[in-house]
This record gives sequence, C-alpha cells and structure tokens, in this order.
Amino acid sequence: MTLWRRAGGLRGVGLVVLLMASLRLFQLLLVGWLVPADESIVDRLLIWDGGWFINVATDGYPDGYSYDEDGVRVGNGFAFFPLFPLLVRGVAAIGIPAATASLLVAGLAGIAAGVLIYLLGTALWSRRVGLVLTVLVCAQPMAVVLVMGYTEPLFLALVAGTLLAAHQRIWWLAGLLGVAAALTRPTGMAVGVALAVAVFMLWRVRLAAERRVPPSPFPARARADSPAVQANALQTPTPAGGIPLLSSGQSRLGAGLSSADDGAPLPGMERGLLELAASRTGSAPARRVLGGRATLFASKGPVTKVELAWAMVAAAVTLLAGPAFLAWVGWRVGEWDAWFKVQTDGWGSTFDGGWSVVDFVLETLNGGSGMVELVTAWMIIGTIVLCLLAIMDRVWPPLLVYGLIGLVLVVGQAGYWHSKPRLLVPVLLLACVPLAKGLAQTPARTAAAVLALWSAFGLWFGAYMITIWPFTI
Repeated sequence: MTLWRRAGGLRGVGLVVLLMASLRLFQLLLVGWLVPADESIVDRLLIWDGGWFINVATDGYPDGYSYDEDGVRVGNGFAFFPLFPLLVRGVAAIGIPAATASLLVAGLAGIAAGVLIYLLGTALWSRRVGLVLTVLVCAQPMAVVLVMGYTEPLFLALVAGTLLAAHQRIWWLAGLLGVAAALTRPTGMAVGVALAVAVFMLWRVRLAAERRVPPSPFPARARADSPAVQANALQTPTPAGGIPLLSSGQSRLGAGLSSADDGAPLPGMERGLLELAASRTGSAPARRVLGGRATLFASKGPVTKVELAWAMVAAAVTLLAGPAFLAWVGWRVGEWDAWFKVQTDGWGSTFDGGWSVVDFVLETLNGGSGMVELVTAWMIIGTIVLCLLAIMDRVWPPLLVYGLIGLVLVVGQAGYWHSKPRLLVPVLLLACVPLAKGLAQTPARTAAAVLALWSAFGLWFGAYMITIWPFTI
C-alpha cells in the first residue's frame, strides 16, 4: 500500500488542510480579540524579528558591521539566514507589498508543514498517529508563529519534508529540501546530521542484504526448487485442482513478504491488514501495534550502490549549506566569526552549555510568579522529558537525532528566556511523538477532548505573547 493511500488520499490530505486552516483562523481571531485598539493584527504578526526579515528581503544584506550613534556595534541583517527573505522578495516582485508577502509565505508554509507532518507520522506509524501529531505540533504554545512573518513555519515544513523524503528513499528531494532547511535557520545543521544517520542506516540495510542476514525470522526469498519449499509442498494438503493449500505462515514464506529488503519491522501485507482493521473496525489492538512500530524506510526493493551514493550526496550538501552561509558572511565582513559576533551584539545569543537555562528554571520554580515564566519553565522541562521518552521509545533514528540536536541548541543557548517557547517550536516535532502515540491508542472522544484543551491553551498563549506580553518572543 502506497503512502498516499495509507494517508487517505486526497480526502485525508484535504482534511488536514481544512484542520490547519481552521486552527490558523481561530488563532487570528484570538489575536484580533487581544490586540490593543491602536494596533492592527498585521502589526502584531510582523513584530520583532518580522521587521528584520522584511528589511533583508527589500534591502538585502549590509556590507559589514552596524554601529549606533555611540560607535557601539549592534546587530544587523547578517543574523538572519537567506531563504525566507529570498522567498519574500520573490513574492513581492510580482507587486505584492513585502509585509503581505512575508505573511503569505509564512501562512502557506504553515499549512504545508501540517500536511507534511501528517504524512511523516503516517509513514512512520499510522494515519491516526500522524493526525494527532499534526494537531499537537501545530497547536502547541507559540503556534502563533506559524502565521507570523518568521522562519519557523517554513523551517518546520522543510524539516518534515526532508525526513519524509529520506524515509521514502527519494534522496534527491531529501537533499534539495535539506539544503533549503539549512539555509532557513541555524538549527538546519541538525537536519544534515539526521540525513547522515539515515545514510548510515541505509548502508546497514544494504550490508545486511549482502551478507544475507535477514532482519526478520522469515527468509527474504525462498527458491521454488529449494529442499525446504519442496518438503513443505510434500507435507501440504493438495485439493483436486492440484494447487497446494498453504498455511498463512507458509504463504508469507513463499511470497517473500518480509522486511529484508527495507528493514521494515512490519511486512507490507501485514501492515495493510492492520491499518484496515484499525480504520474500519476501530480495533484497539491493531492501533497499538501500528502505533508502536515504525518502518526504517519505505519498501522499494534492495538498496543499490547508486541509491546509496545519492543518499550520501544529499547528506553532504545539507551539512555544507549552513556553514557555507556563515563562511559567506565572514568573507563579506572580513572576519571568519562575523555571524557569531552579530548574534551576540544584537541578541545576546551565546552558547553556554545550558547553565543560564538551568538557572532560569530553578529560580522560576523557587519563586517565579509570572504566568509566562512558569509556562516557559515547565515547557522546557516537559520538552526534555518527552524527548527522553522518545529515546526510550526508539523513535525513528533520523527524527530522534534531529530533535535531540535541536533541543541541545535551544537549551544550550544563552539569551532571552522568553524566546525559548518559540525556539522550541521545531523541536516539538520530536517531543510530541510520545504524546501522539499515546493519544492515538485512546478512544476517539478522549483524544478529541485532550486535543481540544491543548489547542485552546496553545492558541490563546501564543496570541497573548504577541499582543499583551511586552517583550520579545
């Protein structure tokens, strides 16, 4: 069964698009409800870094460092990676105002992110897990950024698309989307490492096939003239028509329906039957089996040398894209570490290994009284705990590695603590997996109630953060 059919085809994807549009509409209604009377919704959606992206899109990058009237070096457009401003400039080139173009690019990317997360969850586990994961990620606290002029919606879509393409073994597309992700945010380096892990897994699958070590207890293929098959045929009852009546296990053996070719824990026929049982009858055991097992790669036959080479190229170009931009900034300014200096001067961003985050969390739990402080502290703690659960659950390794590196980069970075909820948005693609798999195994009404409460708080909190909260996000 193809991924498109497993995802419900056009009807399933259309449902996700409708769901995403509904969430974004509700988000905008909340922003409009909370926005001050002297400001517009558009003003709030383009605050803080949103203005920087528009400046880069319209004016390009500066020639060097920027200084204030006192001669103190300050931040400038070099801090922002190029893909999002480039897309905004492209849309603005057809006559659309840059501000509108920024929101249009972000809004479409947010809907695309929802669809790709749904397809990724369906490919790795099941359609139900994919749908729940989409709601959890796209309605979490600070999901408001998915309709703002920020890079998070584009980055989230590119990450999900890269991982999905890698799982489906479409390596040219994985490389293309991976490079795009690496040129969208600094966290894009995690995508390159994730692709490198996927390449290693692909090599292991090929190595196992070459050594003829099947990863399942059933042989990958059985020759029709082999002694084992002939012995089974002699012991199998034969009807009048002369065709042996094979048992289910023998049928599977003779057909070669195993996971030896692609390393998948569930053979294609078994998975299809389980999905049919889960969707048509609501079988809880079938949902539990599907929710607990993820395929290594889509079943597309044996891994060839050409495919392995394409996978290596995809990982290599993704790993090099981000450093290439940093090197370009250094060359333009004349100092190799220019990008890091701009980040520190403009936004106070340095890597301290997480000590500042630990201090913030401990101080907040020991006496913090502000709602935003408490939500941020518990969001950091919850994300770490959920990522640990994802490790214990053995989530698909490329997704796991991407999420863990992203978590380390966010938690290990010193800076504004009230920016952490936004910075954690891409990391929640991994952190929400244990929640999604758990909710997918509960009754539909229970899952719907939990997701409704989650969405209500998440969408309200995001609206609060860009309308009433006076500091940067």
